[in-house]
Amino acid sequence: MGANPALEKRIGKVWAPPASAGIEDLTEHDAPDDAGWLFLEERGKHFAGVSLWNVKTGEQRRVHKFADPRSYQAGGGFDGRYLFWQESHSLESFDDFSLYSYDIQTGKTSHLADSIGDAKGNSYPSPLANPVISGGFGAWVQGVGPGVSALKLVDLRTGQIRTARQGRIGPVQFVGDKLIFVEPQSEGFRLVALDLHSLKAVPGPTALDGARNVAFFKVSPDGKIAYIDQTLRQLWFSNGPDRAPKLVAQLPEEFGFQGALEMSDSGIIYASQGHGSYFIDVSTGNAVKITDSQNFFVKGSHVVTNDANSDKGAAITTLRIFDLAKGDVQACPKTPAPLRDLVPSTASTQPSAGAGT
Repeated sequence: MGANPALEKRIGKVWAPPASAGIEDLTEHDAPDDAGWLFLEERGKHFAGVSLWNVKTGEQRRVHKFADPRSYQAGGGFDGRYLFWQESHSLESFDDFSLYSYDIQTGKTSHLADSIGDAKGNSYPSPLANPVISGGFGAWVQGVGPGVSALKLVDLRTGQIRTARQGRIGPVQFVGDKLIFVEPQSEGFRLVALDLHSLKAVPGPTALDGARNVAFFKVSPDGKIAYIDQTLRQLWFSNGPDRAPKLVAQLPEEFGFQGALEMSDSGIIYASQGHGSYFIDVSTGNAVKITDSQNFFVKGSHVVTNDANSDKGAAITTLRIFDLAKGDVQACPKTPAPLRDLVPSTASTQPSAGAGT
């Protein structure tokens, strides 16, 4: 499989802030929106903290300065108006944190919430997951007691915070006017959908009705669905909310999916364990490697990634930002590893509950 020359040229281009910014290390936390705004965590001579950079105009907005640049970290997303992020306060644990938002129209930064601790001041353990944002709403999962987590929902326009669910809660995603999360069971997982306004349980996309072995999932704005099963070896895809998922990729036993899974306007991007990340054009089934890293973010057709290997501890000062479109991946008669088990979408149907365990 291979990219066409135009895609190869786009993937090869790098973006970096100007040298005058004095940035010594940066971390991307979301893909740029159509206007060009990119959510970064940066450290340098002049500033260390959360920032927005416009990759089209070069404008920088220093949003929030870290009180301790050596140990503070950020993670979250940007919906085109609101920047919503979690600031963790230790390199050893993500349980001690605060949540903030920034309104790009007004320039206002708001401190929304903090982690919760016991009587001795020890923060309750929280899942290792960044908060999510969509259409002026933010959601996150945090520990609220011994072995208990809460799914929180905030209206970023008003700052109102509500508790959507308590219990055992996995990855969360906004899907239209629903909030969908993975709920661990005694055997496997199930997906739970909540109405964004009433917070009552509602039916989710019918394509996910029988999917009870989901570890990670993504739903695109137009209703396409992709998920990785709990074995971390199978990738399933549905071309619409009411269409049965099909098996599109199965990785070898010696390595599986890393967990990172995104949907672009034209396909699926996933990370494999130690073998980089790949883009599958869902209109053709063709795929191509886009980075050696397992770190990437996608928004519409926009992708941001880097090729730094995190265990090397190398500082990152450049990123690769490019678009993906249908027809970018050329067909190849022989599929190399790790997609050697890629099958036609008509070859398999959704497994029964518990399959692959």
